Amino acid sequence: SIEFINFEGELFQNLKECCNRKVVWVVITDELLKKYGVLENETEPVVEDIGRIKEAIVYFTIKEKKEKNIITVALRSKGEFDVSKIARKLGGGGHKNASGVSFDISTGIEEVERIVVQEISEAMKEF
Repeated sequence: SIEFINFEGELFQNLKECCNRKVVWVVITDELLKKYGVLENETEPVVEDIGRIKEAIVYFTIKEKKEKNIITVALRSKGEFDVSKIARKLGGGGHKNASGVSFDISTGIEEVERIVVQEISEAMKEF
């Protein structure tokens, strides 16, 4: 839909990166979903869309889900980088190239972002 394209446009304008663009991510808030009339379950393609960034080895979305009182992180990777190790360390799980973890909403988006980026950055040093 046009609304979804506009939603992704704003998301991509706020794309975050570290580690020489080897790690990229976006934050999806309830406010942003409401602004464009996009449903949370319609946002699944976003993580794969940011994965198309050529330099990216690890890419993820952080999603605020206020109605469930959680913040979810969908982690993806290319090649040999194992995101399941990071997910498991943070209490989640999954596979080498596709994993996830949830946090209580009280943790806050900024803190979730800090924790996840710190873990990935540390793992990148050894990669």
